Amino acid sequence: MAHHRGRAKTAINESSAFDDAIQRALAMTDEQDTLIIVTADHTHTLSINGYQNRGADLFGIAQASRWDSTNYTTLSYGTGGPDSMHYYAETNAAGQVEVKRRDPSLEDTNDFYYEQVAGIRTDENTHGGGDVTVYAQGPYSHLFHNVHEQHYVYHAISFAAKLGEYGRPRFNWVSNAHRHHNTGDTN
Repeated sequence: MAHHRGRAKTAINESSAFDDAIQRALAMTDEQDTLIIVTADHTHTLSINGYQNRGADLFGIAQASRWDSTNYTTLSYGTGGPDSMHYYAETNAAGQVEVKRRDPSLEDTNDFYYEQVAGIRTDENTHGGGDVTVYAQGPYSHLFHNVHEQHYVYHAISFAAKLGEYGRPRFNWVSNAHRHHNTGDTN
Protein backbone atom coordinates (compact mmCIF):
# COMPACT_ATOMS: atom_id res chain seq x y z
CA MET A 1 0.00 0.00 0.00
CA ALA A 2 2.94 2.37 0.48
CA HIS A 3 3.34 3.06 -3.24
CA HIS A 4 -0.34 4.00 -3.40
CA ARG A 5 0.41 6.68 -0.79
CA GLY A 6 3.61 7.87 -2.49
CA ARG A 7 5.79 6.72 0.40
CA ALA A 8 8.90 5.32 -1.26
CA LYS A 9 10.80 4.53 1.94
CA THR A 10 7.85 2.58 3.33
CA ALA A 11 7.46 0.77 -0.01
CA ILE A 12 11.09 -0.35 0.00
CA ASN A 13 10.64 -1.59 3.56
CA GLU A 14 7.57 -3.55 2.40
CA SER A 15 9.68 -5.06 -0.40
CA SER A 16 12.26 -6.17 2.15
CA ALA A 17 9.53 -7.81 4.26
CA PHE A 18 8.21 -9.51 1.11
CA ASP A 19 11.71 -10.88 0.44
CA ASP A 20 11.83 -12.25 4.00
CA ALA A 21 8.47 -13.98 3.45
CA ILE A 22 9.74 -15.53 0.22
CA GLN A 23 12.86 -16.84 1.95
CA ARG A 24 10.72 -18.36 4.69
CA ALA A 25 8.42 -20.03 2.13
CA LEU A 26 11.44 -21.45 0.29
CA ALA A 27 12.83 -22.85 3.55
CA MET A 28 9.49 -24.49 4.44
CA THR A 29 8.89 -26.22 1.11
CA ASP A 30 10.55 -28.75 -1.17
CA GLU A 31 11.45 -27.57 -4.67
CA GLN A 32 10.65 -31.04 -6.02
CA ASP A 33 6.93 -30.82 -5.21
CA THR A 34 6.12 -27.13 -4.63
CA LEU A 35 5.88 -24.46 -7.29
CA ILE A 36 6.64 -21.01 -5.90
CA ILE A 37 5.99 -18.02 -8.15
CA VAL A 38 7.05 -14.52 -7.20
CA THR A 39 5.74 -11.59 -9.19
CA ALA A 40 3.67 -8.43 -8.96
CA ASP A 41 0.38 -7.63 -10.62
CA HIS A 42 1.48 -4.12 -11.68
CA THR A 43 4.10 -1.42 -11.37
CA HIS A 44 3.75 2.09 -9.97
CA THR A 45 4.89 5.48 -11.26
CA LEU A 46 8.02 5.70 -9.08
CA SER A 47 10.98 7.29 -10.87
CA ILE A 48 14.65 7.50 -9.96
CA ASN A 49 15.78 10.97 -10.93
CA GLY A 50 19.28 11.47 -12.27
CA TYR A 51 22.42 13.36 -11.37
CA GLN A 52 22.73 12.51 -7.70
CA ASN A 53 26.24 11.72 -6.49
CA ARG A 54 27.39 8.11 -6.35
CA GLY A 55 26.65 6.70 -2.91
CA ALA A 56 24.09 9.43 -2.19
CA ASP A 57 21.12 8.69 0.04
CA LEU A 58 18.37 7.19 -2.13
CA PHE A 59 15.75 9.06 -0.08
CA GLY A 60 17.66 12.32 -0.07
CA ILE A 61 18.22 15.25 -2.39
CA ALA A 62 19.44 14.65 -5.94
CA GLN A 63 20.41 18.26 -6.65
CA ALA A 64 18.92 21.67 -7.42
CA SER A 65 16.78 22.08 -10.52
CA ARG A 66 18.47 24.00 -13.31
CA TRP A 67 15.11 25.68 -14.01
CA ASP A 68 14.01 27.04 -10.64
CA SER A 69 17.09 26.32 -8.45
CA THR A 70 14.87 24.40 -6.01
CA ASN A 71 16.22 21.07 -4.82
CA TYR A 72 14.52 17.86 -5.88
CA THR A 73 14.63 14.37 -4.40
CA THR A 74 16.20 11.33 -6.00
CA LEU A 75 12.79 9.60 -5.97
CA SER A 76 9.49 10.99 -7.24
CA TYR A 77 6.18 9.71 -8.56
CA GLY A 78 4.30 10.52 -11.75
CA THR A 79 0.98 10.58 -9.87
CA GLY A 80 0.14 10.90 -6.20
CA GLY A 81 -2.35 11.79 -3.52
CA PRO A 82 -2.97 15.19 -1.95
CA ASP A 83 0.14 15.06 0.29
CA SER A 84 2.34 14.41 -2.77
CA MET A 85 1.53 17.81 -4.23
CA HIS A 86 4.55 19.87 -3.22
CA TYR A 87 3.46 22.89 -5.28
CA TYR A 88 1.97 26.24 -4.33
CA ALA A 89 1.10 29.54 -6.00
CA GLU A 90 2.89 32.77 -5.14
CA THR A 91 2.44 36.30 -6.46
CA ASN A 92 5.76 37.89 -7.41
CA ALA A 93 6.75 41.58 -7.14
CA ALA A 94 5.37 42.24 -10.64
CA GLY A 95 1.95 40.95 -9.59
CA GLN A 96 2.26 37.73 -11.63
CA VAL A 97 1.23 34.42 -10.12
CA GLU A 98 3.98 31.79 -10.23
CA VAL A 99 3.79 28.11 -9.41
CA LYS A 100 6.52 27.17 -6.94
CA ARG A 101 7.69 23.86 -5.57
CA ARG A 102 8.49 23.22 -1.91
CA ASP A 103 12.18 22.72 -1.22
CA PRO A 104 12.50 19.12 0.05
CA SER A 105 15.85 19.94 1.71
CA LEU A 106 13.77 21.80 4.32
CA GLU A 107 11.90 18.57 5.16
CA ASP A 108 12.89 15.18 6.55
CA THR A 109 12.90 13.18 3.32
CA ASN A 110 14.14 10.16 5.31
CA ASP A 111 11.00 10.04 7.42
CA PHE A 112 9.33 6.64 7.04
CA TYR A 113 6.06 8.34 5.99
CA TYR A 114 7.51 11.12 3.82
CA GLU A 115 5.52 11.38 0.59
CA GLN A 116 7.62 12.04 -2.50
CA VAL A 117 6.62 14.79 -4.89
CA ALA A 118 4.23 13.77 -7.68
CA GLY A 119 3.69 15.42 -11.03
CA ILE A 120 -0.07 14.83 -11.25
CA ARG A 121 -2.53 14.99 -8.36
CA THR A 122 -4.97 12.11 -7.98
CA ASP A 123 -6.56 10.50 -4.94
CA GLU A 124 -3.49 8.21 -4.68
CA ASN A 125 -0.59 6.97 -6.78
CA THR A 126 -1.82 5.07 -9.82
CA HIS A 127 -0.50 1.87 -11.35
CA GLY A 128 2.27 2.15 -13.90
CA GLY A 129 2.60 0.53 -17.28
CA GLY A 130 5.95 -1.19 -16.80
CA ASP A 131 6.77 -4.86 -17.08
CA VAL A 132 6.90 -6.94 -13.93
CA THR A 133 9.42 -9.67 -13.31
CA VAL A 134 8.31 -13.27 -12.77
CA TYR A 135 10.50 -15.66 -10.81
CA ALA A 136 9.60 -19.30 -10.30
CA GLN A 137 11.05 -22.41 -8.70
CA GLY A 138 9.72 -25.96 -8.63
CA PRO A 139 7.49 -28.06 -10.89
CA TYR A 140 6.43 -26.18 -14.05
CA SER A 141 8.81 -23.30 -13.28
CA HIS A 142 10.05 -23.65 -16.87
CA LEU A 143 6.82 -21.94 -17.95
CA PHE A 144 8.15 -18.69 -16.47
CA HIS A 145 11.28 -18.07 -18.49
CA ASN A 146 11.09 -14.53 -19.80
CA VAL A 147 9.13 -11.29 -19.66
CA HIS A 148 5.50 -12.24 -20.20
CA GLU A 149 2.26 -10.35 -20.71
CA GLN A 150 0.03 -10.47 -17.66
CA HIS A 151 -2.55 -12.81 -19.19
CA TYR A 152 0.18 -15.40 -19.86
CA VAL A 153 1.01 -15.57 -16.15
CA TYR A 154 -2.64 -16.35 -15.36
CA HIS A 155 -2.77 -19.18 -17.92
CA ALA A 156 0.61 -20.62 -16.89
CA ILE A 157 -0.43 -20.71 -13.23
CA SER A 158 -3.79 -22.28 -14.19
CA PHE A 159 -2.00 -24.91 -16.28
CA ALA A 160 0.54 -25.73 -13.53
CA ALA A 161 -2.20 -26.01 -10.89
CA LYS A 162 -4.63 -27.80 -13.24
CA LEU A 163 -7.30 -25.17 -12.67
CA GLY A 164 -10.26 -24.32 -14.89
CA GLU A 165 -10.04 -25.70 -18.41
CA TYR A 166 -6.62 -27.15 -17.58
CA GLY A 167 -8.14 -29.30 -14.83
CA ARG A 168 -10.42 -31.21 -17.16
CA PRO A 169 -9.10 -34.35 -18.79
CA ARG A 170 -8.27 -33.28 -22.32
CA PHE A 171 -9.40 -36.52 -23.96
CA ASN A 172 -12.86 -36.38 -22.38
CA TRP A 173 -13.28 -32.73 -23.25
CA VAL A 174 -12.46 -33.35 -26.92
CA SER A 175 -14.55 -36.54 -27.01
CA ASN A 176 -17.61 -34.80 -25.51
CA ALA A 177 -17.31 -31.87 -27.91
CA HIS A 178 -17.11 -34.28 -30.85
CA ARG A 179 -20.14 -36.25 -29.63
CA HIS A 180 -22.28 -33.09 -29.20
CA HIS A 181 -21.30 -31.80 -32.62
CA ASN A 182 -22.18 -35.03 -34.45
CA THR A 183 -25.46 -35.82 -32.70
CA GLY A 184 -26.77 -32.35 -32.00
CA ASP A 185 -26.94 -33.41 -28.33
CA THR A 186 -26.23 -30.52 -25.98
CA ASN A 187 -26.40 -32.45 -22.70
